[in-house]
Amino acid sequence: MHDIFPLMTVILVYFLYGLAFFSMGLFIFALRIRFGNLTLAKPLLWLGLFGIVHGFAEWGMMFISIQEVYRVAFELLYYQRVVEIFFIALSFAFLLQFSVSLHVHTQGGSPKLHLLSISLFLLWLLIFLFFRYLIPTDNPFWWIRFSEIGSRYLLALPGAIWAGLVILQQKTEWEQIVRRKLSFHVYGAALAFLLYGFVGGLVVPPAPFFPASVINTQIFYEIFRIPVPIFRAFCGLAMAYFTIHILSLFNAEMHRRLDEAERKQTLSSERERISQNLHDGVIQNLYGIGLVLENTRYLLEEKEKEKIAQESLDRVMGHLNSIIVEIRLFVHDLRPLRIIKGTLIDIIEERLMFFRKASSLSIRYKILGAEPTFLSTQLKENILLIVNESITNVLRHAKASEINVMIAFGDEIHLQIQDDGVGIPSKQRLGFGITSMEERALRLGGHLEVISPPEGGTLIEAFFPYRDGKESKSDSRHDSR
Repeated sequence: MHDIFPLMTVILVYFLYGLAFFSMGLFIFALRIRFGNLTLAKPLLWLGLFGIVHGFAEWGMMFISIQEVYRVAFELLYYQRVVEIFFIALSFAFLLQFSVSLHVHTQGGSPKLHLLSISLFLLWLLIFLFFRYLIPTDNPFWWIRFSEIGSRYLLALPGAIWAGLVILQQKTEWEQIVRRKLSFHVYGAALAFLLYGFVGGLVVPPAPFFPASVINTQIFYEIFRIPVPIFRAFCGLAMAYFTIHILSLFNAEMHRRLDEAERKQTLSSERERISQNLHDGVIQNLYGIGLVLENTRYLLEEKEKEKIAQESLDRVMGHLNSIIVEIRLFVHDLRPLRIIKGTLIDIIEERLMFFRKASSLSIRYKILGAEPTFLSTQLKENILLIVNESITNVLRHAKASEINVMIAFGDEIHLQIQDDGVGIPSKQRLGFGITSMEERALRLGGHLEVISPPEGGTLIEAFFPYRDGKESKSDSRHDSR
């Protein structure tokens, strides 16, 4: 390039060229950490190494160009060029390894293919070390130029073209995975790699042998009037952009499938829980009522036992009222949660109003502190479900007359639900939905405790961190409802 451009242009070109590839490498490394659980992300280690090492090597060429102008000692320049060519070849070996790894992970190629990039790099290294002594020349820099040409033909050209072809072959399969068209991104990534194979692997410094005598950097500039490193830099940025965008689509689809699987698991668990509760609660009670009614029919046939029959009917009416409450709770459980709107305080109050209407329980609600102006929907929804499960259990099992609900906002959210019922038998501590409530609290980064002393009553106490930090507080609300 020194024969064509002034020094400042050469420095600027090499600086931008190195910056483009170095930035590509850093960006890919950062995204690889984020998408590390994707199969497609595993080969990105090698593409990231290619970008970083290649960027450093080109910056080295920039400093060498500056030193040439100031006539630094010939031997120092010579050895600097040797080191620079070594790292350029090493970067191309990483590019070839990326192509091999991409092929193995996406098309099920043999793991032995990983030896290909190592073998070709070692072959180039042998040529690099011994070629100078095999072909004597008065100009030692000719040996360096030949070594660079060899690294591009032997490593960069097959590495870039192979990667482009593998990406093209995966288009249909990737579209089936992400459930959308990927033509723009797949063709863009493949074209970027194939173009780099041409400008980075086939367009080499001029040399007196084919194809370097026909396709080289000097002829390229005479045709396009743009330095080859600029084309290479654009190809590198395009390679990074399209590859990472495809990864982003894969990541989004993976999270969608995980969310769908979790939702199906939740629905299955809820269906099983409701089925068991129906069997153990409503169905058993209806069966018991049937037996009582059958016995009452015989009692009514004897006049002296009419009073006993009346008492039996009164008990039946009491059981029927309990079953009505139970069925209302089941219907309420089966209704999908509405979109959570409003404050956590208000949506809990709305749920407590339902329970007050569905039962004869006295439910008191106390708020301490001021609720933050923003809490995540996930946090509010899970706290609401814990409140719902707790009070439903009280209505079904506790035989309580009063429930006290308290929520406090301090360094964290503190929830208390206490009843004056019969308590939870020690053998059934893992039942009554306690496990699911504990799991919900853990998913939110908090914890939940259940305290049920032998003398009766149950206290459910839970603590939840502010997932979004402690935002500014809304107007202070200290009230008891």
